[in-house]
Order: sequence, then C-alpha cells, then structure tokens
Amino acid sequence: MARTPGEGATDKAEGQLYAAIGILPTDSAKVLALKSEAMVQRARYDDRHAQLWSQFQEDNPNKSYTYFRQNSQDFKQLQVNYVRALNDMREKNADTLRSSPKVPAPPAPPAPPAPAAPPAPPAPPPAPPAPAAPAAPPVSTTEPPKNETYSQRLARLRKERESKK
Repeated sequence: MARTPGEGATDKAEGQLYAAIGILPTDSAKVLALKSEAMVQRARYDDRHAQLWSQFQEDNPNKSYTYFRQNSQDFKQLQVNYVRALNDMREKNADTLRSSPKVPAPPAPPAPPAPAAPPAPPAPPPAPPAPAAPAAPPVSTTEPPKNETYSQRLARLRKERESKK
C-alpha cells in the first residue's frame, strides 16, 4: 500500500481505508506488516475473549460481565498472553518502530581538567527595608456593609439608634 514517488496519488477511498486501519500512505512495507500483525493479534484476542465470555455465561448464567473480567482466570491469562505478544512484537521490531535507527554513540574523549575558578566577588550589602505602607482608612459606619443579612442589619440599626441618643 505504501507508494514510492511516481506511483500516483492516493484517492479518497484509499485515504479512508488508511484512516480506518491506522496506516499512513508513507508507511514502509515493514511498518505495514507490523501493523497488520498487530491487527491480527487483536482480532485473535477479541475472538478468544468472546469465546471465553460465551462459555462463562453458559456456566454462570447469573454472573455479570464485570464479574467475568475480574474473576475469570482464563480471561486473565488471555490478557497476559496478549500483552506479552505485543511486547514481543515491540522488542523484535524496536529499530523499525523508532523514528530513526539507534546508532551507538562514539566514546567521548576524556575531558581536560577544569581550571581553578577565581574567588567569587563579595555579595552586595542587603537593601534597606521598604517604608511601611500607610494604614487603610477606617471603614465608614454610615454605609451598610455588602452581603449583610437581615438579622445583622437589624442589629446594626439598633446600635446606630442607641448611639444617637
């Protein structure tokens, strides 16, 4: 499916097929084979999963799917085998799956000894403390506070009335 330069354009149907199966027109033949192998592994997993669930339902008609997933040893082993198969594929094809092949780094030459550093200059004296900020003006009692409840308002008005007497 991968096209080399000069083989022609990808039409809309091919583009939809690429998107549906998760490949790109620029994928190499090796990458396409890996993706196909992964799809086959998933199909086998799904098929065996369905078989195990059907058998579990026949043997345990009153148990839920969640119970099956949490308690079926066969299902748990299927999951372990599937993950192991994918990990094996990844390990076998690690170089292909990297964006660029891993090249061993050449050994680094020994670094020359560092020259002695000159002594650090003395730290400047600390800055004088900033002047204190002026105190906030007193709150006016003639203006009712915001978000005052009814009972708070009554108490405030009583105090104001008593202070005026």
